[in-house]
Amino acid sequence: MDIFDAKAQQSMLQLFDPGAVEQIETILCVASPHDRVRFELGLALWKFLNPSGAGLASAASLHAYAKDIADAVRDLHQVIGAAEEDTISTALIALGDHSGERLFRLLDELAELSETLNKLFPKSAGGRPADNDRNILAIKLHGIYQAFTGHAAKKPYQVPSDVAKASQLDQKVPQSIYVSADGFMDVVDLTFRAAKKIRPHLSNSNNAIGSLVTKILTPPKMTHVSPL
Repeated sequence: MDIFDAKAQQSMLQLFDPGAVEQIETILCVASPHDRVRFELGLALWKFLNPSGAGLASAASLHAYAKDIADAVRDLHQVIGAAEEDTISTALIALGDHSGERLFRLLDELAELSETLNKLFPKSAGGRPADNDRNILAIKLHGIYQAFTGHAAKKPYQVPSDVAKASQLDQKVPQSIYVSADGFMDVVDLTFRAAKKIRPHLSNSNNAIGSLVTKILTPPKMTHVSPL
């Protein structure tokens, strides 16, 4: 399917388990059936399953993009640091009130974007390439969640596994499981279950989903730019 049309959307929605789309609509607090939610879910899943047609960037290109941003921020910092104070003050005044604050806030935002891209799409160390389209699917699902609920999702939390308690000697049994704090992890899980029918290698275990959701919802650690 090279084009996402009504037929492609229907094919994508049919991959969901019975009642799964309705469950997602309930989590998003919308009436069911909701045409826009179903369109966005279908499109996100279609792009994941058709990466060549969707034009998804490779992990390497995304890492290079992040490096370009970081280099640009560093270079601009050096230019500002090397300029004479009077010259900078005159330029900022010409730009208008609070222009200095906006400039440094923009630098912070660019640095944060670079950190986020590097965290989600690290430089390849060789071997099997990272499944970056899986990360992109989760990010798109979070965008859908935010658009319809009006707020960002919360990170899932971990609770002791009952199975682990009963079998402490079995090191293969997870000692804890992830629990969705607000339903977003369930949205990802239900969508990954649908995708797994086409991509059997896709891991949708509790640990895989919980770790991925935690990663995309964790702000990157960064050192903020200090005004002159």
